[in-house]
Amino acid sequence: MQDLQAQLLEMWDRQSGMIANISRLIDDSSKQFLPSPDGWSIAKHLAHVHEVRYWWLTKVAPDLANNLGESFQEDGETPLEDLQTIKDELAKSAHAVRTALERELRDETQQTGPYSHPVQYLGHMVWHEGWHAGIILLALRLNGREPAEQWEETNLWGIWRS
Repeated sequence: MQDLQAQLLEMWDRQSGMIANISRLIDDSSKQFLPSPDGWSIAKHLAHVHEVRYWWLTKVAPDLANNLGESFQEDGETPLEDLQTIKDELAKSAHAVRTALERELRDETQQTGPYSHPVQYLGHMVWHEGWHAGIILLALRLNGREPAEQWEETNLWGIWRS
């Protein structure tokens, strides 16, 4: 069982590492790129990923959520201007989710917050973040900043296959 737990934690590490890799593509000149005329900016997608991690942690491991900062301004809709703060909060929330998963798996918890099992929580997080990753990559593509195929292989797809 410990090997399976280690593999599940590794899955999260890979997923959150891919989000970090994508966030490193974003700078002040690209953070306002949109995937569609009515879509969210890339900065808002990154901020949202952090906020969703935070929100679910309040249900799964409130003690870990309490140590996280904000990625949105006071209105709750506008991402912080400082892109580095959003990236820093993504790193913190990635670690907090991993810690929560590690705890839940180690303790063989069946109910994890509203989820029927810690693996269901992990699955939701991976699916949610993968969706946002695709939208961010689309926004980059539509604005002429699509990463090269080799970058994607090294920083996204290859991570899953290693």
